Amino acid sequence: MAEEKKCLREKFSRLRKNLTKREREQLSKIIKKNLFSMEEFKKSKVIMFFVSFKSEVNTIPMIKETIKLGKRVVVPLVIKKKKSLVAIEIKDPDKDLSPGEFGILEPKDSENPVNPKEIDLVLVPGLVFDKYGYRIGYGGGYYDNWLKYFNKNKRIGLAFSLQVIEDKIPISNHDLPVNKIVTDKAIISPQKGI
Repeated sequence: MAEEKKCLREKFSRLRKNLTKREREQLSKIIKKNLFSMEEFKKSKVIMFFVSFKSEVNTIPMIKETIKLGKRVVVPLVIKKKKSLVAIEIKDPDKDLSPGEFGILEPKDSENPVNPKEIDLVLVPGLVFDKYGYRIGYGGGYYDNWLKYFNKNKRIGLAFSLQVIEDKIPISNHDLPVNKIVTDKAIISPQKGI
């Protein structure tokens, strides 16, 4: 299973990197529009975004727009020793973020983490998602450890449509599915049946 996941990681990392910057920006705008149209998003007062890194769906414009809408935005801060995340509220991504672990932008201020119980929606990154809502990330296990605090209805994946596959991803006991996957082509409600 580890070898199969590794192959999928490499394949989809390559596919995503092959998108031009312009394509990524255009597709990210469509994903933002789809996300903002969802009832789950509209009803949420506290939303956890991942901060986009390299070739991921660009979440920075989404974060800025969400703050303008008067919602609270929290983003992850990596606690490497514990292989876990904490959520920190930000008010302005341009001022409040700086490169942290793994070069990903993280909150400069690590004080006052937000209790997971306050978070209404968690937007989840991944390299590849399957039609059942399972994902393969970068292999660190940080999100797997974090997502256990949230029921499935609060977990939504953000991905380009090329990152969603028909085949079932190999999963472990600790892997948790997302409730929906928002892409540039559709809002996918994963199938039951695992």
